[in-house]
Amino acid sequence: MERLPHAAMECWWERPSEILPSPRGWPGGLVDGLMVGICTLAATVLLELLSLDAVRDIVRKDARLYRQAVVANLSNNLVLGPLIYCGGVNLFAARERRPSAESLAVGVCMTLGHAVGANAAPRGHDAAHRCVSVGYYAAHRAMHTKRLFWMHAFHHRFNRLVCPVAANAVTCWEYTFAYMAPFFVLIPFFRPDARAVVFAGSSVSLGNLLIHAPPLAAASARLPAFCCSTAAHLAHHREYQTNFGASTLKFDAVLRSCPPLDRAVDRAFLRILGK
Repeated sequence: MERLPHAAMECWWERPSEILPSPRGWPGGLVDGLMVGICTLAATVLLELLSLDAVRDIVRKDARLYRQAVVANLSNNLVLGPLIYCGGVNLFAARERRPSAESLAVGVCMTLGHAVGANAAPRGHDAAHRCVSVGYYAAHRAMHTKRLFWMHAFHHRFNRLVCPVAANAVTCWEYTFAYMAPFFVLIPFFRPDARAVVFAGSSVSLGNLLIHAPPLAAASARLPAFCCSTAAHLAHHREYQTNFGASTLKFDAVLRSCPPLDRAVDRAFLRILGK
């Protein structure tokens, strides 16, 4: 197994499994993290071109906000995201590459959060993504309290007018707390390989872009209630206190299906973080 030349770093940066090998002297997994970031930016550009009416309206209203959003997209996707990805997979992910079918199944379960047959994925991986979805719901809802809204306020400067670049127009604090942490808290427990992490990260990132693309709102309204749709998320940007779930599972709908649980969650948030 290839190791970095600096002896003091050998244990810390022992090579994880990788899709694209990192150059000699680079931490393992950094190129994979950059690949996800670059693909996210490419998808953002494509969806921005499909949302030109919204983009023009935003630039007309506040060109400075749009420039700030572009800078946030570049810094989050090309600097912060790859560094957190690199640290997470080096410290916690599986060193060996899983069989392709198993790796894909783990990635799908982490992304979609629905039940998968026991023959398709090891037991527990469906629970893993349910925890990711619940984790993002909890982080997002927490940021809508007075104590934590400071880290989320920039993202909600896109309110009546939203475009795909808003998806990653977030502070570094929000990007770490709400975007990355729900995945990497779980990696030590479920040990996905690099392909599963890249698949899950890319899928969630794409979903996040799609729910910020206004041209998709009408079509997305036909999705099942438990799916996070563009229409529901744009409503969240306008109304603030509804539809916290993203970017695949709308956990709000799961809670509403069980009113006692919904009320219990409301009380818990109120007791821990206040309004």
